[in-house]
Amino acid sequence: MNKRFTALCVYMLLCAVAGLIFFLSPLSLTKAKNKSFTISLAYCGDEKKSSGGWLMAFEPAEGKYRLIKAAGKMKLSGSAYNRAYELRRKIEGAEPLRDSFFYACLDENVSPEILSSFLGSWRREPRKLTAFTSAFAKIFSGSRSNLNTADRLSVYFEILRAKPLDFSYIEVDSAKNDEEEEKGDERLLSEKIKIRFTDASGKKHDIEKTLSFLRSKGFDIMDFKKTKARKKTEIISYDSGGYGARKLAGELGIKDSAVKVKKEKYNIYEAEIIAGEDFAFVK
Repeated sequence: MNKRFTALCVYMLLCAVAGLIFFLSPLSLTKAKNKSFTISLAYCGDEKKSSGGWLMAFEPAEGKYRLIKAAGKMKLSGSAYNRAYELRRKIEGAEPLRDSFFYACLDENVSPEILSSFLGSWRREPRKLTAFTSAFAKIFSGSRSNLNTADRLSVYFEILRAKPLDFSYIEVDSAKNDEEEEKGDERLLSEKIKIRFTDASGKKHDIEKTLSFLRSKGFDIMDFKKTKARKKTEIISYDSGGYGARKLAGELGIKDSAVKVKKEKYNIYEAEIIAGEDFAFVK
């Protein structure tokens, strides 16, 4: 009796933890409210060989799903987050909201189109469910993503229950948006991106190599200072557009969760990096 009771308690505890993780995940919360959401799927291989990607848009309230691809080639560079962010911005022509920005990386030989080929057919041929699961895992099982396990399960069952007519394929001409952004990028690069570097690592190192690296990437280091040690690195964007902070994060390989936006009326910097104990200085 005691063993059964203990086993039941453990089972209920696991269910409670799983449920908490599920309902606290950003994507699951968005889906639970029947709000539309989009996942940016960018190719993250060699910059010379890979470019572009897909947007997978979900509209749970209407039960509709769209695969959106940019026509022609698209220049993407930097970290996985930076590529996915730029992909969505170039296709939609607007800045994505960071609190509802979801992304994953694609390998060169993988396309999300394969998922739509299984819609409905697995009900008639159950063995195709295995093929669908395998294809889904290739797309969403990578470590370079901000989707957690609960998010991936939500997307898995959302696509699985869709019917062929619920899925649509769209190809978008992003050339105009791309040209406008390139002009903006060229202007920013020619002006140099003004940043402040704050060393909060609490360690001794050759800081000049890191500063030289940033200067070679188009950053103008207006100020440098040291402060008390902190564990996590943080990048602060003082520019509403956030280009400088995103580029800084991309060049240093820093995750998007470290980028924060701070509004200050009088500030000469576009971004600031506070290098914590986890920061990898250039050697």
